[in-house]
Amino acid sequence: MRLAAVVILSSLLGHAPQQRPLQSPQLLVQVTDPRNSECNLWTAVEQLARQARLRVGFESLRRCSPGRKALAPAEPTVTLRANSAEEAMSALIRLSPDFAWREIEGIVVIRPRDAWKDASDPLNQPVRSFHVVGTHPPFQHSGIRSLEFT
Repeated sequence: MRLAAVVILSSLLGHAPQQRPLQSPQLLVQVTDPRNSECNLWTAVEQLARQARLRVGFESLRRCSPGRKALAPAEPTVTLRANSAEEAMSALIRLSPDFAWREIEGIVVIRPRDAWKDASDPLNQPVRSFHVVGTHPPFQHSGIRSLEFT
């Protein structure tokens, strides 16, 4: 059995910039240092996404939550200096070499490097569009957030 958590951070959906998000102006971003754990990478990705106004998805093989939205005092951090959000995301992911990212239809998707190449991975399978009706949005999110594959 394999557990995968996928989250689309959509807190900025109504405020997305008109330009292509990854081509934003120069950035100076301080985020949680992702080198300690996969969960810290997710926290750092969320922090970068909020500051650079990116929509992101993150696949984790562990049960992690996105973590703190702000840096904690005395927490190890890294500062990303980049000419674009694309450069900043690449710099962040280079600190966690087991992961890779791609932009898919305007969403930055971060997954374990091997998952991108695994033809049997359920997240690499085509899915027809679907609609969820009759439920409150937070419940829709939690239903999609944790998927169990056998």
